[in-house]
Amino acid sequence: MKVIFSDLAIETLSEIVEFLLINWTEKEISVMENDIESFVQNVQAQFKIYPISKYDKNLREALIGNKQAKIFFEKVGEEIHVLLFWPNKRNPEKLITFLKNKL
Repeated sequence: MKVIFSDLAIETLSEIVEFLLINWTEKEISVMENDIESFVQNVQAQFKIYPISKYDKNLREALIGNKQAKIFFEKVGEEIHVLLFWPNKRNPEKLITFLKNKL
């Protein structure tokens, strides 16, 4: 199964990385990188181990970076589409707006 990152996923990941570079240590950044790599490997083989999102029943989510952020994704045919990275400390109302507008 192929994992595809949307433009929005890349943009939101870049925003998180910028924040991390300013506010976190190299160790924490490394944990985030490793979590993303592990997610890509695991989701291809075990898509259903990830919980359905409470924000949208068609999406699943995964925690990364010591539970500091979430990845929102869906299965489309034989592909996994990563739609969005979301910092858990960010306003959840904005997340709901993103998801209602179908990203």
